[in-house]
Amino acid sequence: MTQSNPLRTVIAGAVALLYFSWNLIAWYLSTPTEMGDTYRYFGFSIFDAQNPGITTSFLYQNVQDPRVITLIQVAIATCAFLLLVWAVLVQTRWRTAGIIASALVLIVSMTAPFWSWQTLLATEGLTLSFAVLWLTAAIMSFNEERRPLVLIAALSVSATFLLLARPQFVVLVLPASLLIGFSLSRRTRSFAVFLGATAGIVPAVTFSLWRLLSLMDDKGYAYIYTMHNYVEKTSTFRAYANERMPACEPLTVALNGPAPWTDIINMRDQLINLCPETFLWLKNGPVGVINWTMQYPTESVRAMTTTISDMIISPYSPMTAIPPEASSLLLPEIPAWLWLAAAWLIGTGLAFIAGYRGKPTRLSIISAAVMAGSFAVLIYFTWASDGIELARHQAPWVLFAIIAGLTIPVATSRNPTNHTVSKASTQISD
Repeated sequence: MTQSNPLRTVIAGAVALLYFSWNLIAWYLSTPTEMGDTYRYFGFSIFDAQNPGITTSFLYQNVQDPRVITLIQVAIATCAFLLLVWAVLVQTRWRTAGIIASALVLIVSMTAPFWSWQTLLATEGLTLSFAVLWLTAAIMSFNEERRPLVLIAALSVSATFLLLARPQFVVLVLPASLLIGFSLSRRTRSFAVFLGATAGIVPAVTFSLWRLLSLMDDKGYAYIYTMHNYVEKTSTFRAYANERMPACEPLTVALNGPAPWTDIINMRDQLINLCPETFLWLKNGPVGVINWTMQYPTESVRAMTTTISDMIISPYSPMTAIPPEASSLLLPEIPAWLWLAAAWLIGTGLAFIAGYRGKPTRLSIISAAVMAGSFAVLIYFTWASDGIELARHQAPWVLFAIIAGLTIPVATSRNPTNHTVSKASTQISD
């Protein structure tokens, strides 16, 4: 095992204490912010199909006080980022690149696009925190000094909390867990390790799939988002619907009016009386995401790409843990894909600073392709599922991907020379 450095331990402890205290002070100066569907977390049944997140609803319904809720959210987020930084530092053996990546993570976590979610009474804050915890467990899995049982437990628990908060993350968690389990089994030469890593996520994955299928079968929920798509997705869903659904003059008038969003939302509950056949088609017809995107594949991909290329993750709350000017400088209001590109370029650059010079393996190439494809699928279906507040719905995956870009390349890169020396020193110490 790596020998601890007393001075390093003291400095790390001081930084952690300062970061934690800073976040608590920022919380004390903040104000809880509600949004349109905040009421759903306080009033919905835990297992209601339209319940946005089980962990969020459980917290909100048991605590009730918005001020205490945001304190808990800030505390969980702070601990999650500290654990991630600790995992990166340990994995990089406290080299310069790991320290730089860790510092960037702590600073970025206090900008408005990240920190403000913790003061918002919605599920995004806890989702981001649990995603960071899961990322921490994933990075820990590359540490060969950790016992497989500990790694499997960390991966399983963190994935469970994440999927309870946001079942859609299963699109990333499932393939990543299979890849990590396969990598662990190869390293330990034990198929039982792969079975353990897979079995550990089965309950959470099963719940997620059941939850998503229940949501898709909920006609009231589907109708709301169908109406949103009818307003927003002109060249795709609206074109698909207009070719198939019964004509409805009030809908046409509203769409051509000065405020189509407002008019359509106000008409949503009245449509059953205005155009009953159209209402029934929009609520019960073939309006599922897969149905209409398969009919307009090229147009859908083009529309999604255009939308995502212009998408800006704007905070719903003005609260931030650092001065707004500094926050805007670090993460300005520019298209989110530029944030992603910058984060992964920085992370890759830090990996080379750390001494990585090896050629990508077949497994690493396949893993990168699978995870990039999974992320693209998640972005695509999130875009296709709703036509309103797209940036908010995409925020958990985008913010997670930024942190992953800053940490994964440097934390998973191993300098061949240092790796050999490390194994030799470990054998000697044993």
